[in-house]
Amino acid sequence: MKTCVSSPKGLLFFTILLLLTCGSTPSLADEAESNSLEPSQDSNPTESPQKLYYEAMRTNREGNHEKAIKRLKHLLNDLPTNNFQDDALYRMAFIEEENRQNYTQSLAYYESFLKRFPQSRHARLVKNRVEYFKRALQTGEEPLRRFETLKRKAHKQELKDALEEAQDILRVHPNFVLRAELLLWQARWLLRAEQSDDAIAILEQIKDENPASEMARRAELIQGETYRDMGHLQRARAMFERLALTDGYGQDMAEFDLKQLEGLEQQEWFLHTCFVTLFLGLALLILAAALMRVPIKRLLIPSVETLLILPLVVGLAVFSLTQSKMMQPFAIKLALVIPLVIYLVAGIGKFLAGQPKGHKAVYLSGSILFTFGAIMTAFHWGDMFNQLIYEVQEMFFILF
Repeated sequence: MKTCVSSPKGLLFFTILLLLTCGSTPSLADEAESNSLEPSQDSNPTESPQKLYYEAMRTNREGNHEKAIKRLKHLLNDLPTNNFQDDALYRMAFIEEENRQNYTQSLAYYESFLKRFPQSRHARLVKNRVEYFKRALQTGEEPLRRFETLKRKAHKQELKDALEEAQDILRVHPNFVLRAELLLWQARWLLRAEQSDDAIAILEQIKDENPASEMARRAELIQGETYRDMGHLQRARAMFERLALTDGYGQDMAEFDLKQLEGLEQQEWFLHTCFVTLFLGLALLILAAALMRVPIKRLLIPSVETLLILPLVVGLAVFSLTQSKMMQPFAIKLALVIPLVIYLVAGIGKFLAGQPKGHKAVYLSGSILFTFGAIMTAFHWGDMFNQLIYEVQEMFFILF
């Protein structure tokens, strides 16, 4: 007797029945594979990586940092083929560092970033952050967290409070690995408050505690710039020269500062020369007044000719306020020079008639020296007042 399977019709029927049975009851292996391909509950097959990234950034700005990191993780892990993966991991590390101050986790994310995306545009910055945190975390997260918080909020705090917080960090954590950096910040805060002597004392402390180090060179450069701003040019020159002659941090900046210092030294020499000329001329005028038996006040009182040009001087001053910044120095200096020249010319005709040659020579020498010194001093001070004139010009335009 033949079975139904052996006949062609039976074989066809059995094959169809087998196919239908396999389609209706899948195996466990097929079911696991199917489940692994399904998107997670938080994912959406139609999601745009760009949209997800910017939504995470918006969530972070709103203050929900944990939710922002979850969205970035989803972008990084559940959507592996997108151009925002390196940005997502970088932002995860940045949020942990900047917003949550979880520096250990931030370091882990940064290290993972360098392994996964060594060619990313963020790689150089991330490498610097890895080096910084590896060193900064050697003495734990607590002093680092306080120091980073202080740096962020220092500009909003009173100077006294910021300095007290810095000193408390050093007291509670005397072995803080970033001690030199914290002292350097203290010095900068003191300079901002124009407490230069206290700042210099801290800079000297940094150099004593960290000889032949980058931090010592940083302190030396700041100290040299402080001396320069205080007018101690020789002390500043000595520090800039030491930095410029040795390789290391600040060498290029020290060379640039030396060039600027040469200009300042020339200005200082020029100003001293002007003062010497001015006082020498005044001394000769006093001698001439004694020789000609003329009261000194008569020599110094402006003549009528000088008073007549006051409208011109005022006009030049107003003109300078309405012109470009390049025209202001010229107009202001001209307004200062013209009265001095007229004063000299008027004085010559007023006092020298009928005087002996010796008296004339003394008076002329004194007048020339005094006028030259006054003009040069006016030119120098005119440069100093350029910014003040610019601000007056701005106010002039607002009012008129």
